[in-house]
Amino acid sequence: MRIGKRRGGLVRNIIILMSGAAVAQAIAFLASPALGRLYEPAAYGVYGAFSSVVAIALSVATLRYDLAVVLPKKDGDAANVLGVAVAVVCATTILVAVVCLLMRNWIAQVMRSPGLAGLVWLVPVDIFFAGLFAALNSWAIRRKAFRLTSQSRVTNAVFTSGTQIAAGAKGAGALGLVGGTVMGDAFGAIALGAAVLK
Repeated sequence: MRIGKRRGGLVRNIIILMSGAAVAQAIAFLASPALGRLYEPAAYGVYGAFSSVVAIALSVATLRYDLAVVLPKKDGDAANVLGVAVAVVCATTILVAVVCLLMRNWIAQVMRSPGLAGLVWLVPVDIFFAGLFAALNSWAIRRKAFRLTSQSRVTNAVFTSGTQIAAGAKGAGALGLVGGTVMGDAFGAIALGAAVLK
């Protein structure tokens, strides 16, 4: 009987997580036709270069301490790991900010995207919020707050697409795409943090 309940709970939690991811993807998919009309291919090129730089930095942003949050048996120990993960994110953000400040033109050259030089300063901002989200997401999973995790992903998608469309309508160019992503990551992390840490 207990096994049946556990399986039922597991299936329900998986459905909740998958539904949040599906809704977030649906929002991005529905927004894509409008974005395609509002932005030139060159803007997408800069956006792609920005996303690549962020992805590389994010691979070490938490030193994978976020994955360790779910491992300790005691919540107190897990909270300490969470604190370490957040501290590592902050340290990584500062390091990346210094590198971007001193080497923005070199980064743009390496990525073969001249337009990236003026937007490199947003890389550490996005890394901070995306890294923070990863750490908080692990804490939410540990606390079995799967609904909050799904809601935060939807919040991310809404703010990302909404900001990108609004900025594109005003002719923001690549800044609109990049800024929308940063706004989405920021509001997703803030919403999740406010919910799981209250």
